[in-house]
Amino acid sequence: MSQERNIKIKNEEPVSFEVRSTHHGAIINNIVEEVDSTFTNPISVYWTYNHFPATTIQAAWQMAFAKNIKEMQSGVSLINAPGLNIVFGDAEGNIAWWVAAKLLEYHKNVNTKLILDGTLVEHDPTDTIPFEENPHSINPACNYIFSANNYPHTEEKKYIPGYYAPPDRAIEINTFLQSKNKFSIEDLKKLQASSTSSSKKQIAQIIVLALKQKSNSFSQLQKDAIKNLENWNGNHDADSITPSIFYTTLSFIMQLTLQDEIGSSSYSKLVNTHTLKESQIKLLNHPNAVWWDNINTKEKETQSQIIFNSFVKAVEVLKTKSENEIAKWNWKNYHTLEHIHALGQQKPLDKIFNVNMKGINGGNETVNNAGFNLDTSASFYTKYGPAMRIAIDFYKIDSGYSCLPTGQSGYFFSKHYSDQSQMYAQNNYRRMLMNLNTIGQENKNLLILKPYFN
Repeated sequence: MSQERNIKIKNEEPVSFEVRSTHHGAIINNIVEEVDSTFTNPISVYWTYNHFPATTIQAAWQMAFAKNIKEMQSGVSLINAPGLNIVFGDAEGNIAWWVAAKLLEYHKNVNTKLILDGTLVEHDPTDTIPFEENPHSINPACNYIFSANNYPHTEEKKYIPGYYAPPDRAIEINTFLQSKNKFSIEDLKKLQASSTSSSKKQIAQIIVLALKQKSNSFSQLQKDAIKNLENWNGNHDADSITPSIFYTTLSFIMQLTLQDEIGSSSYSKLVNTHTLKESQIKLLNHPNAVWWDNINTKEKETQSQIIFNSFVKAVEVLKTKSENEIAKWNWKNYHTLEHIHALGQQKPLDKIFNVNMKGINGGNETVNNAGFNLDTSASFYTKYGPAMRIAIDFYKIDSGYSCLPTGQSGYFFSKHYSDQSQMYAQNNYRRMLMNLNTIGQENKNLLILKPYFN
């Protein structure tokens, strides 16, 4: 099916374009580069949002006015798409978590991770999963609930396909919550500021074991770098040296292992996806995997060779960028954060609109998530992180704390444009004013909004 659409442009002729679709959804050839360069047949996208009523507004209204957990669950059930994790708590002590989405059923032999033949009816969804069977947890025996966009492990053994984040953050959060029975606001702040990853520590130990097989081949600088990796507890503090060594080495490991098989273009698109992130530890734990051999050479490379070569290259890169002194390889020198405004993408407007925080704590899939792309040049620019940090004690609802990445105002001349950026970078918080009397006593400025009548 093909339709012509027009985009109206002020003082100019409309722009016409063709929208092609099938009964499954929009055809994305000529739109998505990877699809266009790989397939000649038309590829369409089946998106639940376009196949079921859009009731998100009704769901939001019902959840906002819910008086109990039953009414809340009823509101959550109205969400068809996009898929959301809804976490709930009330004054009566109830806690709950629901996967809110219209999940589809398929025939058992259909792999929804692959592109399916749209002409075969057996590849179409057969039904939807009843909301009651979606992954959920209500007042669990462990007395806590959390979500880090990880695969939902519930009592139901049914596999739910999806694009899940690696389990790293979930592991750290779960370990923290099992450490004691009661937590304070300060405990929650500490958890949100956590920059330690036991998963990354595990990968580092595998790297060290491989390097020790060639212990006679290293310079003193390289030996010092290995010692840092060996003693690393997985912490990503800004002043720490080891994350710089670890991620530069890991960047080379992934590149030297996978790029020869899948090509540089596909590699650059895949390496920073959740799928490849979760595959890192699986790959390192399989020394005999076929991926270790470089298909472009006559000899057969091994895991230990690839790790050795990656480590040597990483040390050279860090040495070039920060001299021959390992003490200068602090994580903050390579892991930076700049909040980029749309206009700030054009120099020299970046000096006006962008908020540059330079080096910060955190790393890929730490609880204090400050994610970046793997980069063999050791340039780990933060690409994503928490949109807000918030800690609330339900017993003292008006004594909560929060922090935004930059500030409350989007107007760059406002003093509130970036006045929380330092707090955010240093894992600090501001008290939320939610009591009307307190607001009246502490407010410094007053904004009055009046209706405009033409």
